Amino acid sequence: GPAVFMARSLLDPWRADYRPLLTCWLYYLNFLLEEKAGGAHAPDASPESLHWAKEMAEKCSFEQISEALEAVEQVRQGLDQNWHPQLALEKLCLRLSGK
Repeated sequence: GPAVFMARSLLDPWRADYRPLLTCWLYYLNFLLEEKAGGAHAPDASPESLHWAKEMAEKCSFEQISEALEAVEQVRQGLDQNWHPQLALEKLCLRLSGK
C-alpha cells in the first residue's frame, strides 16, 4: 500500500526541505487515483510510469490512496505553517503505515 512512499533512502536527501518531495507524492498519488478510476493520463506519461501506476493501483484501494493524499496534503500545509519538518514527516510515516 502507501507505505511504499516511506523508504528511508528516499527521505534522507530531502532533509533540508520536504516540500518538493511531498509535491511529488501528491502528483503520484493523484496519478494512482486516475489509474484506479480508469481515467486518462498525461500524454507525456512514460510507459514505466503507466506500468507502475497500474501495478500500484491494483494493490491499493481508493480509500488507501485517498487517505494517503489527505495525509500528505495535511503535512504539506503544516510545513507551510512552520511545523517541525522531522516531526511532521514522522507523523506522516506513522499515518501511512496505519499506526
